[in-house]
Amino acid sequence: MLLASMSVAMCGGQAMAADYPARPVSLVIGFGAGGPTDVIGRYVAQQLGDKLGQAVVVENRPGANGLIALQYVKKAKPDGYTLLLASSGSLAIEPMYRKSIDYNVFKDFTIIAPVAQYPYVMAVNAQSSVKSIPDLVAAGKAAKQPLTFGSAGMGADNHLAGEWFAKRMGVPLLHVPYSGGDAALVNGMLSGGIDMALISGAVALPQVQVGKLRAIGVGTKERVSFLPEVPTVIEATGQADFLIGPWNGIVGPAGMDPAIAGKIETAVQEILKTEKSQKTLLGHGQYPFLGSGQDFSNYIKAQQDHWAEVIKSSELEKLD
Repeated sequence: MLLASMSVAMCGGQAMAADYPARPVSLVIGFGAGGPTDVIGRYVAQQLGDKLGQAVVVENRPGANGLIALQYVKKAKPDGYTLLLASSGSLAIEPMYRKSIDYNVFKDFTIIAPVAQYPYVMAVNAQSSVKSIPDLVAAGKAAKQPLTFGSAGMGADNHLAGEWFAKRMGVPLLHVPYSGGDAALVNGMLSGGIDMALISGAVALPQVQVGKLRAIGVGTKERVSFLPEVPTVIEATGQADFLIGPWNGIVGPAGMDPAIAGKIETAVQEILKTEKSQKTLLGHGQYPFLGSGQDFSNYIKAQQDHWAEVIKSSELEKLD
């Protein structure tokens, strides 16, 4: 009798997956239109809609480093019609950095598929005397007042990455949080408000090409094709684990039918493996983040552990 019930349940799940989606799907993004997450989210939504045979509609719910969108999806019905393009900040950093966090990534969400990684570019004003990472470290150690670095806000990826760099290299750096994303950080460097920032490749490249900013490092294992002459932070520092850059992936509310989650996972992987996707993402300074839902879950856990250690070693006070 039990086996028969299990068989019926399995068949029911397969039937639901076969019929899914029967109507448009919402892909929620926790950042405003036009940013790197939104741009890639819209591309993936269009491609995913073509794959699934139903429109995938982007719904922007910006605010609180992606937490507003995350809370919205957490409370949604787990039927596969409300998904979230979640960020590294909300999945790996906020749970480690905020005291009052009220969600558990692995219990409150269905981890479906990774999507994209985009390396940070370490940049300075092109008029700066700093021409390399060793120059930055030397200047920081020699300065009477700490050099400044900007970020998208307390707890943002580039905030903790900057703190990690400062601690590891033994150089005093003063954090200056900005609102307005990478564009605000570019303006901060151009106006002299900050000495350095870690920004996305898509934003850094045009400024480097016109001679306004100087790229002194990239946060990848190997040099990137859009800035081939710029060394990696690993090359410049000798720190083999110095990988710096946000990433994102698709999750849904907890309790989704595994067959439906699997259908979305497979579709996303197929999309990201195409030459079109690779070219599209590269055009925005990003790379496909390939892997299964389980791979993604394992990666999130490893990233949580990593940032917890950075927060501890940098002696950062956790946010309320």
